[in-house]
Amino acid sequence: MSYQVVRVSKNKPTSIGFVQRHNLRQYDQKHKAPSNVDSSKTHLNYTLIECDKFKSAVKEKVDEVQAQQTRKIRKDCPTSLEYVISASPEFFEKASASEQREYFNNALKFIKNRHEVENVISAVVHMDEETPHMHVVVVPIRKNEKSLRLDPKSFCTPRELSKLQTDFNKQVAKKFGLERGESSDVKHQTTAEYNRQLQRENKELTAQIKEKKDLAAELDKLNGAEFKLPQIELPKAELLESKSAYGERVKREVLQVVSNTLKVAQAQLRDQDEIKKRNFELEEIQKNHESELSQRDQKIEKLTNQCQSL
Repeated sequence: MSYQVVRVSKNKPTSIGFVQRHNLRQYDQKHKAPSNVDSSKTHLNYTLIECDKFKSAVKEKVDEVQAQQTRKIRKDCPTSLEYVISASPEFFEKASASEQREYFNNALKFIKNRHEVENVISAVVHMDEETPHMHVVVVPIRKNEKSLRLDPKSFCTPRELSKLQTDFNKQVAKKFGLERGESSDVKHQTTAEYNRQLQRENKELTAQIKEKKDLAAELDKLNGAEFKLPQIELPKAELLESKSAYGERVKREVLQVVSNTLKVAQAQLRDQDEIKKRNFELEEIQKNHESELSQRDQKIEKLTNQCQSL
Protein backbone atom coordinates (compact mmCIF):
# COMPACT_ATOMS: atom_id res chain seq x y z
CA MET A 1 0.00 0.00 0.00
CA SER A 2 1.35 3.44 -0.96
CA TYR A 3 0.87 6.66 0.97
CA GLN A 4 0.88 10.36 0.20
CA VAL A 5 3.58 12.54 1.73
CA VAL A 6 2.67 16.16 2.51
CA ARG A 7 4.86 18.18 4.84
CA VAL A 8 4.91 21.91 5.55
CA SER A 9 7.46 23.95 7.49
CA LYS A 10 7.85 27.62 8.40
CA ASN A 11 10.88 29.60 7.23
CA LYS A 12 12.22 32.78 8.79
CA PRO A 13 13.87 35.41 6.56
CA THR A 14 17.34 34.28 7.67
CA SER A 15 16.84 30.75 6.30
CA ILE A 16 15.43 31.59 2.87
CA GLY A 17 18.96 31.59 1.40
CA PHE A 18 19.41 27.93 2.39
CA VAL A 19 15.99 27.09 0.95
CA GLN A 20 16.89 28.62 -2.42
CA ARG A 21 20.33 27.00 -2.47
CA HIS A 22 18.87 23.55 -1.80
CA ASN A 23 15.83 23.81 -4.06
CA LEU A 24 17.71 25.29 -7.04
CA ARG A 25 20.84 23.20 -6.42
CA GLN A 26 23.04 26.30 -6.21
CA TYR A 27 26.00 24.45 -4.74
CA ASP A 28 29.68 25.26 -5.17
CA GLN A 29 33.02 24.67 -3.46
CA LYS A 30 31.93 26.77 -0.49
CA HIS A 31 28.41 25.35 -0.19
CA LYS A 32 28.59 21.65 -1.04
CA ALA A 33 25.57 19.49 -1.91
CA PRO A 34 24.33 17.09 0.81
CA SER A 35 25.46 13.48 0.47
CA ASN A 36 21.92 12.31 -0.39
CA VAL A 37 21.92 14.33 -3.64
CA ASP A 38 23.02 12.36 -6.72
CA SER A 39 24.53 15.06 -8.94
CA SER A 40 24.51 12.70 -11.95
CA LYS A 41 20.69 12.91 -11.88
CA THR A 42 20.32 16.62 -11.14
CA HIS A 43 19.63 17.34 -14.82
CA LEU A 44 16.38 15.37 -14.39
CA ASN A 45 15.02 17.96 -11.93
CA TYR A 46 12.42 20.31 -13.36
CA THR A 47 10.72 23.57 -12.45
CA LEU A 48 6.97 24.21 -12.37
CA ILE A 49 7.14 27.78 -11.06
CA GLU A 50 10.38 29.58 -11.79
CA CYS A 51 12.03 32.03 -9.38
CA ASP A 52 15.74 32.66 -8.95
CA LYS A 53 15.50 35.29 -6.19
CA PHE A 54 13.51 33.83 -3.31
CA LYS A 55 14.46 36.54 -0.82
CA SER A 56 13.34 39.48 -2.95
CA ALA A 57 10.18 37.68 -4.13
CA VAL A 58 9.14 36.96 -0.54
CA LYS A 59 10.05 40.47 0.60
CA GLU A 60 7.93 42.00 -2.15
CA LYS A 61 4.84 40.12 -0.91
CA VAL A 62 5.59 40.94 2.73
CA ASP A 63 5.99 44.63 1.86
CA GLU A 64 2.52 44.55 0.29
CA VAL A 65 1.11 43.32 3.59
CA GLN A 66 3.12 45.84 5.63
CA ALA A 67 1.83 48.70 3.47
CA GLN A 68 -1.73 47.89 4.56
CA GLN A 69 -1.14 47.85 8.30
CA THR A 70 0.34 50.15 10.91
CA ARG A 71 1.73 47.42 13.16
CA LYS A 72 5.30 46.49 12.27
CA ILE A 73 5.87 42.88 11.17
CA ARG A 74 8.40 41.28 13.51
CA LYS A 75 11.85 40.59 12.07
CA ASP A 76 11.78 37.00 13.35
CA CYS A 77 8.31 36.28 11.98
CA PRO A 78 8.28 33.37 9.48
CA THR A 79 7.67 34.95 6.08
CA SER A 80 7.36 31.80 3.98
CA LEU A 81 6.10 28.24 4.16
CA GLU A 82 7.70 25.35 2.32
CA TYR A 83 5.69 22.32 1.24
CA VAL A 84 7.36 19.02 0.45
CA ILE A 85 5.12 16.77 -1.65
CA SER A 86 6.00 13.14 -2.31
CA ALA A 87 4.68 9.59 -1.89
CA SER A 88 5.85 6.12 -0.91
CA PRO A 89 8.75 4.84 -3.08
CA GLU A 90 6.48 2.04 -4.35
CA PHE A 91 4.27 4.63 -6.07
CA PHE A 92 7.18 6.06 -8.07
CA GLU A 93 8.45 2.58 -8.95
CA LYS A 94 5.13 1.77 -10.64
CA ALA A 95 4.04 5.18 -11.99
CA SER A 96 5.20 6.34 -15.42
CA ALA A 97 7.07 9.63 -15.85
CA SER A 98 3.90 11.31 -17.14
CA GLU A 99 1.86 10.02 -14.17
CA GLN A 100 4.47 11.31 -11.75
CA ARG A 101 4.45 14.73 -13.42
CA GLU A 102 0.63 14.77 -13.33
CA TYR A 103 0.73 14.01 -9.60
CA PHE A 104 3.05 16.94 -8.92
CA ASN A 105 1.06 19.28 -11.18
CA ASN A 106 -2.18 18.38 -9.40
CA ALA A 107 -0.48 18.84 -6.02
CA LEU A 108 0.72 22.29 -7.08
CA LYS A 109 -2.79 23.24 -8.20
CA PHE A 110 -4.04 22.19 -4.75
CA ILE A 111 -1.47 24.43 -3.02
CA LYS A 112 -2.32 27.36 -5.32
CA ASN A 113 -5.97 27.03 -4.32
CA ARG A 114 -5.01 26.94 -0.66
CA HIS A 115 -2.78 30.02 -0.80
CA GLU A 116 -3.89 31.98 -3.89
CA VAL A 117 -1.78 31.78 -7.07
CA GLU A 118 0.01 35.10 -6.51
CA ASN A 119 1.40 33.93 -3.15
CA VAL A 120 3.13 30.84 -4.55
CA ILE A 121 6.76 31.83 -5.17
CA SER A 122 8.50 28.69 -6.44
CA ALA A 123 7.87 25.03 -7.28
CA VAL A 124 10.69 22.61 -8.10
CA VAL A 125 10.64 18.83 -8.50
CA HIS A 126 13.75 16.92 -7.37
CA MET A 127 14.54 13.67 -9.15
CA ASP A 128 18.12 13.43 -7.87
CA GLU A 129 17.40 12.13 -4.36
CA GLU A 130 16.24 8.70 -3.21
CA THR A 131 12.53 9.45 -3.72
CA PRO A 132 11.13 12.07 -6.16
CA HIS A 133 9.52 15.01 -4.39
CA MET A 134 8.45 18.60 -4.95
CA HIS A 135 9.37 21.74 -2.98
CA VAL A 136 6.83 24.56 -3.07
CA VAL A 137 7.56 27.92 -1.40
CA VAL A 138 4.63 30.19 -0.55
CA VAL A 139 4.08 33.42 1.38
CA PRO A 140 1.42 32.71 4.07
CA ILE A 141 -0.98 35.60 3.49
CA ARG A 142 -4.58 35.65 4.67
CA LYS A 143 -6.89 37.91 2.70
CA ASN A 144 -10.20 39.43 3.73
CA GLU A 145 -12.40 42.18 2.30
CA LYS A 146 -10.45 44.95 4.00
CA SER A 147 -6.81 43.93 4.15
CA LEU A 148 -4.01 41.39 3.87
CA ARG A 149 -2.41 39.65 6.84
CA LEU A 150 0.85 37.70 7.15
CA ASP A 151 -0.27 34.71 9.20
CA PRO A 152 1.97 31.61 9.04
CA LYS A 153 0.66 30.29 12.35
CA SER A 154 -2.93 29.88 11.14
CA PHE A 155 -1.81 27.55 8.32
CA CYS A 156 0.11 25.28 10.71
CA THR A 157 -2.24 24.59 13.62
CA PRO A 158 -2.82 20.87 14.38
CA ARG A 159 -6.40 21.12 13.13
CA GLU A 160 -5.34 22.89 9.92
CA LEU A 161 -2.55 20.38 9.25
CA SER A 162 -4.92 17.46 9.76
CA LYS A 163 -7.40 19.09 7.38
CA LEU A 164 -4.55 19.61 4.90
CA GLN A 165 -3.82 15.87 4.87
CA THR A 166 -7.49 14.95 4.45
CA ASP A 167 -8.21 17.53 1.74
CA PHE A 168 -5.05 16.63 -0.18
CA ASN A 169 -6.02 12.99 -0.20
CA LYS A 170 -9.57 13.69 -1.39
CA GLN A 171 -8.60 16.21 -4.07
CA VAL A 172 -5.25 14.83 -5.27
CA ALA A 173 -3.74 11.65 -3.85
CA LYS A 174 -6.77 9.35 -3.89
CA LYS A 175 -6.98 9.60 -7.69
CA PHE A 176 -3.49 8.08 -7.84
CA GLY A 177 -4.30 5.22 -5.47
CA LEU A 178 -2.51 6.80 -2.50
CA GLU A 179 -3.70 6.52 1.08
CA ARG A 180 -3.90 9.50 3.42
CA GLY A 181 -0.99 8.27 5.52
CA GLU A 182 -0.63 8.69 9.26
CA SER A 183 -3.66 9.78 11.26
CA SER A 184 -4.88 9.53 14.82
CA ASP A 185 -6.09 6.00 14.04
CA VAL A 186 -3.71 3.05 14.32
CA LYS A 187 -2.25 1.97 10.99
CA HIS A 188 -1.50 -1.75 10.66
CA GLN A 189 1.85 -2.48 9.01
CA THR A 190 3.67 -5.71 8.34
CA THR A 191 7.15 -6.03 9.84
CA ALA A 192 8.66 -5.73 6.36
CA GLU A 193 6.72 -2.53 5.64
CA TYR A 194 7.74 -1.06 8.98
CA ASN A 195 11.41 -1.95 8.42
CA ARG A 196 11.40 -0.38 4.95
CA GLN A 197 9.87 2.79 6.33
CA LEU A 198 12.35 2.82 9.20
CA GLN A 199 15.29 2.41 6.80
CA ARG A 200 14.08 5.32 4.65
CA GLU A 201 13.73 7.59 7.67
CA ASN A 202 17.11 6.51 9.03
CA LYS A 203 18.73 7.40 5.69
CA GLU A 204 17.06 10.79 5.74
CA LEU A 205 18.16 11.38 9.33
CA THR A 206 21.73 10.25 8.52
CA ALA A 207 21.87 12.70 5.61
CA GLN A 208 20.68 15.53 7.88
CA ILE A 209 23.29 14.63 10.51
CA LYS A 210 25.97 14.65 7.79
CA GLU A 211 24.79 18.09 6.64
CA LYS A 212 24.89 19.32 10.24
CA LYS A 213 28.47 18.08 10.69
CA ASP A 214 29.52 19.73 7.41
CA LEU A 215 27.92 23.00 8.52
CA ALA A 216 29.64 22.78 11.91
CA ALA A 217 33.02 22.26 10.21
CA GLU A 218 32.36 25.21 7.92
CA LEU A 219 31.38 27.35 10.91
CA ASP A 220 34.58 26.37 12.78
CA LYS A 221 36.56 27.35 9.71
CA LEU A 222 34.83 30.74 9.55
CA ASN A 223 35.28 31.29 13.29
CA GLY A 224 39.01 30.67 12.91
CA ALA A 225 39.36 33.11 10.05
CA GLU A 226 41.06 36.41 10.78
CA PHE A 227 39.93 39.56 9.11
CA LYS A 228 43.18 41.34 8.35
CA LEU A 229 43.65 44.26 6.06
CA PRO A 230 46.05 43.39 3.27
CA GLN A 231 49.30 45.24 2.94
CA ILE A 232 48.68 48.42 1.02
CA GLU A 233 51.38 49.58 -1.33
CA LEU A 234 51.22 53.29 -1.83
CA PRO A 235 51.20 54.33 -5.49
CA LYS A 236 54.03 56.39 -6.86
CA ALA A 237 53.43 60.05 -7.52
CA GLU A 238 53.00 60.84 -11.18
CA LEU A 239 55.07 63.42 -12.99
CA LEU A 240 53.76 66.95 -12.39
CA GLU A 241 51.11 65.60 -9.95
CA SER A 242 50.43 68.03 -7.09
CA LYS A 243 50.65 66.96 -3.45
CA SER A 244 46.91 67.41 -2.93
CA ALA A 245 46.03 65.38 -6.04
CA TYR A 246 48.45 62.63 -5.02
CA GLY A 247 46.99 62.62 -1.50
CA GLU A 248 43.44 62.28 -2.83
CA ARG A 249 44.47 59.42 -5.12
CA VAL A 250 46.16 57.55 -2.25
CA LYS A 251 43.10 58.13 -0.07
CA ARG A 252 40.76 56.72 -2.72
CA GLU A 253 42.85 53.60 -3.28
CA VAL A 254 43.24 52.91 0.45
CA LEU A 255 39.50 53.35 1.02
CA GLN A 256 38.76 50.99 -1.87
CA VAL A 257 40.97 48.27 -0.38
CA VAL A 258 39.40 48.73 3.06
CA SER A 259 35.88 48.70 1.56
CA ASN A 260 36.52 45.46 -0.36
CA THR A 261 37.99 43.78 2.71
CA LEU A 262 35.03 44.81 4.86
CA LYS A 263 32.61 43.41 2.26
CA VAL A 264 34.38 40.04 2.45
CA ALA A 265 34.24 40.13 6.26
CA GLN A 266 30.53 41.02 6.26
CA ALA A 267 29.76 38.20 3.80
CA GLN A 268 31.55 35.70 6.06
CA LEU A 269 29.64 36.96 9.09
CA ARG A 270 26.36 36.53 7.21
CA ASP A 271 27.41 32.97 6.34
CA GLN A 272 28.08 32.32 10.02
CA ASP A 273 24.59 33.51 10.94
CA GLU A 274 22.96 31.40 8.21
CA ILE A 275 24.90 28.30 9.28
CA LYS A 276 23.87 28.75 12.92
CA LYS A 277 20.22 29.12 11.88
CA ARG A 278 20.38 26.00 9.70
CA ASN A 279 22.07 24.03 12.48
CA PHE A 280 19.20 24.96 14.80
CA GLU A 281 16.63 23.91 12.18
CA LEU A 282 18.36 20.56 11.67
CA GLU A 283 18.42 19.94 15.41
CA GLU A 284 14.65 20.51 15.54
CA ILE A 285 14.10 18.17 12.57
CA GLN A 286 16.23 15.47 14.21
CA LYS A 287 14.29 15.80 17.48
CA ASN A 288 11.01 15.40 15.60
CA HIS A 289 12.31 12.34 13.71
CA GLU A 290 13.58 10.71 16.89
CA SER A 291 10.27 11.38 18.64
CA GLU A 292 8.29 9.91 15.73
CA LEU A 293 10.50 6.82 15.58
CA SER A 294 10.14 6.30 19.33
CA GLN A 295 6.35 6.57 19.11
CA ARG A 296 6.24 4.06 16.25
CA ASP A 297 8.43 1.62 18.16
CA GLN A 298 6.00 1.86 21.08
CA LYS A 299 3.04 1.20 18.76
CA ILE A 300 4.75 -1.85 17.24
CA GLU A 301 5.60 -3.20 20.70
CA LYS A 302 2.00 -2.66 21.88
CA LEU A 303 0.55 -4.41 18.82
CA THR A 304 3.02 -7.28 19.19
CA ASN A 305 2.00 -7.80 22.82
CA GLN A 306 -1.68 -7.74 21.83
CA CYS A 307 -1.07 -10.38 19.14
CA GLN A 308 0.82 -12.62 21.58
CA SER A 309 -2.03 -12.44 24.08
CA LEU A 310 -4.59 -13.69 21.52
